[in-house]
Amino acid sequence: MLLMVLKAGEEFRIPNMATDYNLLSSKLLNVMPDEERQKAAQVISHINFDILRIIPKGYADDVLKPILEALWKSSDLQLSYYHPERNTTESRRFSLIELQFGDGLQDHQR
Repeated sequence: MLLMVLKAGEEFRIPNMATDYNLLSSKLLNVMPDEERQKAAQVISHINFDILRIIPKGYADDVLKPILEALWKSSDLQLSYYHPERNTTESRRFSLIELQFGDGLQDHQR
């Protein structure tokens, strides 16, 4: 989780301390056992931030932890959601490829 926060800090560039964020990330990775270090580097490479602003309202509680665990374990996730046109709750099982954080704005709206 801390590596993800450091990656977010690097992306936000507030303040512009990319070198410091990279250095801290490297130090964190270096204190991990070899197997965990490789896994952490792999997982963090699949997390991207494309955020112009942060709007925390509306984020579901406790949703990030199971997503990160699925990335760490390379396991599938099951998602349930409401389908308003059918008035049903649907479930889907999927494999995570990448975790992207965005502000919800489409490119043409930026």
